[in-house]
Amino acid sequence: MPKLFSTSSMKFLRQIERPEKDLNRFICDNWAALFPKFTFIKSEFPIKGNVRSIGTGGKIDILAYNPETKKFIVLELKKDFERNITDQAADYRDYIQENFSEIYLHSIQSYGAKLPNFADISTSSVEIMLIAKRFSVTQIERVKKAKDNTTTLIKYEKPGLSPLPSIHDALIRKI
Repeated sequence: MPKLFSTSSMKFLRQIERPEKDLNRFICDNWAALFPKFTFIKSEFPIKGNVRSIGTGGKIDILAYNPETKKFIVLELKKDFERNITDQAADYRDYIQENFSEIYLHSIQSYGAKLPNFADISTSSVEIMLIAKRFSVTQIERVKKAKDNTTTLIKYEKPGLSPLPSIHDALIRKI
């Protein structure tokens, strides 16, 4: 379990562990400040069928849309390090590409997403944004070497002892 260090008192504070759902809630509650250029569609976006390589459905942590690139964005969140985060996000990306029409309609009809006309959205690729406290060297190198340049790694930190940081205290940075 991680420990927090107080820079003001120069000592370690109590250990805390926050669930992934708190990170999800924080990002959703502060969407406009964190990702002002992206259109939020749905947190915990349900997908059914043979989604993951293990053959089950699931939920995309956050589904969004990038009007600049005209692509859907899969945001996969982990409270710490997760070895399979890239595989999980790739499974979701593949599912969206294979079921694009269904995802598009579901986004508009069920969640009221303001998306452009179907023909104006890129169906050829989906952006992936992975958000975690840390990533392995291998994960970072794979993303840097990827030819399609559609994956972004973002590290986050939660300074202080509050259950969730304020938007001003949150340190989120792209790798």
